[in-house]
Amino acid sequence: MLSGERERQGAIRELLQRIVEQFVAREGSGQTDLRQFERLAGDLIDVTDSEIVATVAESLCRHPDTPPALIRRFFDRGGDCARIAFEFAPSPPVADIIAKAAHGSAELAAAIARRSELPREAIGALAARDEGVVLFAELLDDLSAYLGERPGSGVHSLDDVIAYEDQYREREQTYFGHENFITAVLSGGRGGPDYAEARQRNLAWAVDTCLTPGLDGVDVIIAPAYGPSWKSDLVVGGHPGPSSPATMASAIAGWPIMCLPLGLVEGLPVGVAVIGRAHREWTIIEAARRIEGIVRRHHALPSPRWSQPTRG
Repeated sequence: MLSGERERQGAIRELLQRIVEQFVAREGSGQTDLRQFERLAGDLIDVTDSEIVATVAESLCRHPDTPPALIRRFFDRGGDCARIAFEFAPSPPVADIIAKAAHGSAELAAAIARRSELPREAIGALAARDEGVVLFAELLDDLSAYLGERPGSGVHSLDDVIAYEDQYREREQTYFGHENFITAVLSGGRGGPDYAEARQRNLAWAVDTCLTPGLDGVDVIIAPAYGPSWKSDLVVGGHPGPSSPATMASAIAGWPIMCLPLGLVEGLPVGVAVIGRAHREWTIIEAARRIEGIVRRHHALPSPRWSQPTRG
């Protein structure tokens, strides 16, 4: 940056910070003052770089009288400005929160997770995202530990597996690649930068948000399990049918869960999930026994008919 431009940006930074400080220090600005502030601050934000804008973004997002048009500018800027807005803006667009929670950068997702209130869909998206971070990190460590103890001269780590499959790509990757293995290696395992916080958030979501409130005052939770099984093909892999979120929280927390078969749909088994507290396996077994007895009084539990796998 040329010296003249540096001086210009420095002057803009000083002016922007000064008018923001004055605005934040006042309570209950009139409509005329708000319009004047919006025009002046907006003009300065539009002509300065994002680093300078980020220095005032948090204080403006936190202030109850900040014009919404200024906050929208922070979202549009992206980078640190958007991260600050997603964390501190009073009412960011719900659709944007859900989308960024699921597919945005790790920095944006972390900023959204720190908000005091979130729509249910965003909480679920963050939980699924954290679960993925945890699973990939644990896959790297645990599979590498297993492979490292294998005798012989074959593969002894996940890196070895990737190298082998790349060396024999035409044979080993005819239909599918190994993107998940690569993601696991890049995660750094349990010692990676994202694992510890993701695991802590994931456990808190599973135990504090889902299981503990859900089991308050009851012995077990009974919920639909997965729908009938589905076919797989070599184009997109599986074609999941009706799925249930009932298994997710228990799997993350390590709490007991049982799937109890109840009947057949087009010859394929379906059932219910019975979820209990930690170390209360006998409780869910007893609950399952009673559920099964009630069902049997109304109709006999059929046996599935197994067929040879076919294509199509």
